[in-house]
Order: sequence, then C-alpha cells, then structure tokens
Amino acid sequence: MMALIAACPKPGTGLFPAWMWMVLAHARALFAAPDLAAVAADLSDPVAVLADPELRAVIDPTEPECVVLAAILHFLDAGTAREVTTGYGMLIAPGNCLVIS
Repeated sequence: MMALIAACPKPGTGLFPAWMWMVLAHARALFAAPDLAAVAADLSDPVAVLADPELRAVIDPTEPECVVLAAILHFLDAGTAREVTTGYGMLIAPGNCLVIS
C-alpha cells in the first residue's frame, strides 16, 4: 500500500504553490489503483493528514508505516518545522519510521 500526500502549507500563506492541484490531478491519474492514494492536505495539521479518508482507505494505522517529509520542511520557519515533525512523530505508532530530509 502506498499513498502520495500532496501536503503543503495552507493556501493563502504564500507557500502553497498554485500548481499543486495540477500535481495532485496527475498523481491521481497515474496512481489509479485500489491500493494507491493521492490526497491534498495541510502539512501543518498532522492529525488531519493522517485521518484523511482517502489515505485511510489504503493505509491501515495498525500496520507498519513510514512518514517521509522530503524536501518540504525548509519552506517552514524552524519552529513550525519542529512542531510539524513532532506532530507526525507522536501520531505514528511506536516502531514506525519518520524520515526527514
């Protein structure tokens, strides 16, 4: 099972790229399979991201999972990046992975 989450800071913050919806539409077309998902979410709200119904349709929180925050945290100020990383780390089950780069 795999999910691509097009998670960005909130629209209107100046950090939400206008082309993100196009990326999401292309991802949904490319990943059109019952065990794949592409969802749009607000990166700074880990609870909402991980509770998204489309995401939960393909990822079972009782199974091992890995959250990858790749090439995104540098768009946030240090305090927000720390809060976001902590939020995801606290929400995934012990023994799962949180990868940042």
